[in-house]
Amino acid sequence: MTSIGHKLLLAFHGSEKPSDEMLASIRTIKPAGFTLFRHLNKLDSPAQVRALTDELQRIARDLGLAPFFIAVDQEGGQLTAIGSGTTPLPGNMALGATGSTELARKAGEILGRELAAMGVNINYAPVCDVNVNPQNPVIGIRSFGEKAEDVARLASAMINGIQAERTFATAKHFPGHGDVGGDSHHELTSVSHPIERLRKVEFPPFEAAIQADVKLIMTAHVAVPALDDVLQPATLSPKILRDLLRDELGYEGVIVTDAMDMRAIKQGEFLGAEAVRAVNAGADLLLLAGEMDDHARIYEGLLAGDLDEAEVAASQKRIAALRAELPASQPDLSVVGSP
Repeated sequence: MTSIGHKLLLAFHGSEKPSDEMLASIRTIKPAGFTLFRHLNKLDSPAQVRALTDELQRIARDLGLAPFFIAVDQEGGQLTAIGSGTTPLPGNMALGATGSTELARKAGEILGRELAAMGVNINYAPVCDVNVNPQNPVIGIRSFGEKAEDVARLASAMINGIQAERTFATAKHFPGHGDVGGDSHHELTSVSHPIERLRKVEFPPFEAAIQADVKLIMTAHVAVPALDDVLQPATLSPKILRDLLRDELGYEGVIVTDAMDMRAIKQGEFLGAEAVRAVNAGADLLLLAGEMDDHARIYEGLLAGDLDEAEVAASQKRIAALRAELPASQPDLSVVGSP
C-alpha cells in the first residue's frame, strides 16, 4: 500500500527551502504536498514563491515522489497569503455587493492564473459560507453575503474562473461555518439549526460548488447536532462527510480538512487519534499547519491507528485522480500583477 503520508499536506518554516530536519521528515512521511503560509514561508514576492515551489517539486523528483500538491489561502480581500506583487482584488462581500457572476468569475480567473504561474496548484477558495450571523468572528466579509442563493451563484462562478486557469478550487467550510458565534481556531462551536433550515441556507452553496465540479471541499471544525448527535467537529463525522456529502449530495472529489492544529480538534497526545477519526470519517487530505512535532504525532497515529482499509483505498483513488489533472506546464511569471 502507498505510504499513509500520501494523505498529509505538511507545513514548514523557510522562504527558500525546507530545513534539513524537515527534509528528513519529508523522506520518511512522503507527503501529498504542502500548504504555504505567509508567517512560515515569507511569501513576499511572486518570484520568491515561484522559486520555493520549484524547489519543492525538485525535491519530489529527487525522492521519486509524485508532483506535490502546493496550496495557499488566496481568497482575495482580507485573506491573501501572497499579497505583494499580485493583483489586488476585492473580497467576496464586495463582489457580493455587485451581484455580478461575471466579476466573480474574472476574479477567480486572476487568482487561478497568478497562482499557477507561481507554482501553486490548490487555492483554498472560495468561501461558501452564508454569513447570516453578525457575531461570527471568523467569516464576516470573507463570505459573498447573507443570502444562500447569491452565495451559491457567486461561489460557483469563482470556482469556474479559478479552475479555468488550471488551479484547483476548494469550497469551504462544509457543511457551513457562517452561522456561528465562536471561532473554531480556538474552540468547538455549533451550528444548531434543524435539518430543514440547513437545506435552505447552509447547503445550497456547496451543492452549487459540486455542480461546478469543484475539485476539493474543505471541512469545518464545527458541530452540527441536526446531522450528528455526537458533539464533534464535522471533520471527524462519518455522518456528515460520508453519509451527507458523499452519499446524499453526490460529491466524488477530494475532501480536505481545515487545519488539524485548530483547537476545535483535540491537540497534543490526542492528535494522532483525531487524525485517524478524520480519515475514517472520509477525509482524503489532512491539512497540517502546526510544528513538526504535530506532523510526527499525526503520521505515527495514522501508522498505528485502526484505519478503515476500504476508505483508505477509495481515498487513494480520489487523490490519484486529482493529481492526474495537474497541469504539465505553467504560465510565465510575467502574468502576475500584469495589466
